[in-house]
Amino acid sequence: MPAYPSRVAATDHQIRLRVTLHADLRKYLPRRDSGSRALGLPPGSTVADLLRELGISESEIVTVGINGELAQRDAVLNDNDDVAMFSPMEGG
Repeated sequence: MPAYPSRVAATDHQIRLRVTLHADLRKYLPRRDSGSRALGLPPGSTVADLLRELGISESEIVTVGINGELAQRDAVLNDNDDVAMFSPMEGG
């Protein structure tokens, strides 16, 4: 998977994440991105920190899964976590 530049520069003192955004949340990724990206964040970062890094507002309703398990915004992220984010679905 190609890595895209993050606002936080990757260093040896960061955790590495794979983040996949689904549906309309893809608007927060670079245009040529297919929905997934790799990025680094400081150790101890939470889901809320990741949302801020991606430019997703605190008011946005987002369902987050870490390694296949539902997670809250205060969940601490770990190195090599696989994070998936979904927005509410509408339709009938």
